[in-house]
Amino acid sequence: MRLKNYKFHFLAFLVGFFTLTRFSVDADLGWHIAYGKEFLKSGAIIASDPFSWSMHGHFWANSYFAYQIVVAWLFEHAGYLITVFIFGLLASISTVLLLPKRLNVWSFAVAVLGVLMASANLGLRPHIIDFFMFAILLILLEGGYHLRPKLAPLWFLFFAIWANFHLGFLIGLLTFWAFSIVDIIKSKKLPKAGSFLLLLSTFFGTLLTPFGLNIYKAIFFDSTSSSGVLYVYEWQPIIFSLKLMLLFVLSALVFIQIFRKNVQKIEPEWLLFGAVLFMLPFLGSFYLIFWSAYFIYVGTRYFVLKNYFLKVLVLLIAVVVILQVTFNFGKEIWRSGSLNKRFVVDGYPSGAMNFIVSHGYTERLFNHFNWGGYIDWEYPNVAVFIDGRMNGWRQLGGHYIFDDFIQIVRGNCDSFSRYQPRVALLTPGSSEKCFSGWSKVYSDKTSKVLVSPDYLH
Repeated sequence: MRLKNYKFHFLAFLVGFFTLTRFSVDADLGWHIAYGKEFLKSGAIIASDPFSWSMHGHFWANSYFAYQIVVAWLFEHAGYLITVFIFGLLASISTVLLLPKRLNVWSFAVAVLGVLMASANLGLRPHIIDFFMFAILLILLEGGYHLRPKLAPLWFLFFAIWANFHLGFLIGLLTFWAFSIVDIIKSKKLPKAGSFLLLLSTFFGTLLTPFGLNIYKAIFFDSTSSSGVLYVYEWQPIIFSLKLMLLFVLSALVFIQIFRKNVQKIEPEWLLFGAVLFMLPFLGSFYLIFWSAYFIYVGTRYFVLKNYFLKVLVLLIAVVVILQVTFNFGKEIWRSGSLNKRFVVDGYPSGAMNFIVSHGYTERLFNHFNWGGYIDWEYPNVAVFIDGRMNGWRQLGGHYIFDDFIQIVRGNCDSFSRYQPRVALLTPGSSEKCFSGWSKVYSDKTSKVLVSPDYLH
């Protein structure tokens, strides 16, 4: 093996690592770690909500069980920065797995574009597992391993592992079934019992979680909140982000070129599958992970342009991207010397929460949605109004609590009386209309704290 033949693979690995190693503390990280810490401490599998006062005891099928244990253990034993690097390493390895053995300048450019798109959702998040598992799935599908009934136990295990890490397993499961059914149809023969058992093994694998079928119910409600589509980033259509749309359009042009030049070489199901994956980000940015993985896998194998000037232009753009990514990586390391420093950089209300706890203003706290996980993690004795788990949770009346939160912070107070909070932790720009008559007892550039009259007395 000559190392110089893998120079572009090495460059793709570095670009993947520098781009996909994300230092920011995701709004959901806190409640993930809180769940994981509880399991590591007591062995308890949390099924009823222990963190909020607004929906305390609500049953929720947690589809992140294994991820939470892993990330909590890593934070406890390796610390924040090492955990960040481990996740970045896994993302960059996933990128390299998607590459063919032979890589040229065009393939490398496609890989860079795919990495840039994937960076929108990757980082210190369970989505990394989706990217990694989907990369492995594409390799196995290309090798025809989905057609071997003898491998049913391994496929069962594959989807059982994935289902315990993140809800993205559902895209993987649908992908496996789609390819299997297409191949059965193409064979023009009656499928054998082994083929049905293989398909069933993948589905039953997804049920090997602490919550079984309830996982599917939770996924449905988590992704169908009316306000969630508008305000939760990963469920927003990709058109909400100009930067992502530009990258997405560029990837579409590449895919069209691949389709025009290689329609006879690529199996029809792969082209159809690509078209479906391309449409999914218009439903939610979360699906961009899967399009990015597919784009890298197919694009690096088939995209070629025989134009010298374009090749030079692509090389120059790639050099600029690499320099920019490297600079940003160094800057982020400098800004992430400690977890507390990172909390400040990412706009978490450390000062406000210290004030709230020290003054005893902890009862019936109405907090911003993005800060609930942080409170679950850093202030476990303070019950929250809402956190990132709850965008799909419904009250007994059938309305979503996330919808109520959005209405209250926008000054529409119809639902305010249902909760009767006593303390409010808000962003500086949040409306105070629903908190009329309350006293502002703390404010800084990140947050403000309002307290009800009865609490002050």
